[in-house]
Amino acid sequence: MTEDFYSARQWHSTGLYTDCLGPCGIDKSPIMPLPGPPGIARRLIFLRGSGPSFTGQHRSAAALLQPHITDVLRLHARRAATRSLTVRHQELLQLVAAGHHNRAIARQLELSPGTVRKHLENTFARLGVASRTEAIAKIRPDSAWY
Repeated sequence: MTEDFYSARQWHSTGLYTDCLGPCGIDKSPIMPLPGPPGIARRLIFLRGSGPSFTGQHRSAAALLQPHITDVLRLHARRAATRSLTVRHQELLQLVAAGHHNRAIARQLELSPGTVRKHLENTFARLGVASRTEAIAKIRPDSAWY
């Protein structure tokens, strides 16, 4: 419920409440926390119009749905990150994720270490990251989310 995350004062000062829910007369709703990348808080808020309030059965149903919604979010994040990569970029990142350094990757793919470095620079630019670790975290978000 909202009171599990916010005091009444905090809840009433959020943009979600003041702009959307408050004018509709909705004060208390179940909130499902969802995983997100570092620095981003995700919540799914269940709304109900007039009538009886949410029950324990509704909370149980939400708890059953939570892992499935989490899986879909993780899959979507992975697909969105890899959509901008070529097959070669993905192949390089698989080797990086396996712990190989540039020379080992170069030997395995029959490239020069300089070519591997340049491919990785291009991959990092496409993903908007600055390191090998960030790149892997972006294409495998479930390893960075909890």
